[in-house]
Amino acid sequence: YSWLVDHIVIVGSPFAWATWEQVAAALEKTDLAITFLNVAVLKNLACVPAYMKQAELFADTGRFDRALHNMEIVERLQPPAPEQISLKSRILLDLNRIQDAIDTLTQGLDVFPDEPFLQFLRADLLLATGKPAMALEDCEAILRRTPDFSAAHELEALIHLETDDPESAVAAAELAMQSDKASPRAWYARGIARLQMQQVELSVDDLEVACRMAPYEMRQRYALARARLAGGETEGALSELDILLGRHPDSSDALVFRGFLHIALGNSDLAGRDFQRAS
Repeated sequence: YSWLVDHIVIVGSPFAWATWEQVAAALEKTDLAITFLNVAVLKNLACVPAYMKQAELFADTGRFDRALHNMEIVERLQPPAPEQISLKSRILLDLNRIQDAIDTLTQGLDVFPDEPFLQFLRADLLLATGKPAMALEDCEAILRRTPDFSAAHELEALIHLETDDPESAVAAAELAMQSDKASPRAWYARGIARLQMQQVELSVDDLEVACRMAPYEMRQRYALARARLAGGETEGALSELDILLGRHPDSSDALVFRGFLHIALGNSDLAGRDFQRAS
């Protein structure tokens, strides 16, 4: 690929780097794409799009400190913008600096108070950090301005689950389902709510849909195993955990759950293996 690097140095257009970066990304050559972005920066030290794209690539490949460094450069070069704030919050979250991510979003909302996506990101993090009431306030504010924001309805459903209000969770999930942008989270939330309401067959139906939509999502598969067990399908629950552990073999929760199912089915040797792997 050295010929590409040589070519981009020769090309006169300041935007040539973007074309070659896209070519490299399409070839799944992330390091090569980053090289082209370095060329862009060398040609123009104030090339904000190059710093931003490079930060995304660094984050996608686990180089979070370098991604954050790029975002700090961007902050020095231009006033804040919503996409800049959301990317920085994502990188801080990847660094497990959750409160810093929340603070970044809060500062962004001071500048862009009507930006629903920033408020949604903050609500998601508030729920994850055990602040469901504050998360619900953000969701309600979003939905007053943007009532068709399906992701906010989904998050609202999850908040209601957290606060032991399954009826409201079902209502919020069904509002989300009215949108063609609804994600598996809507069916997951309604499935869990129905499980809490002892509507086991309906819960299984919803969680099966969620698993079909996102077959590699661990949380949904685990919930489906729980629902099958609640319906008396011990072997069905075991099958779901086998699928989950085939894709996430180090999930200690799933290993312990499967171990207890093996005990219930009289497979003590298999149970012992799962418990040992989980420890």
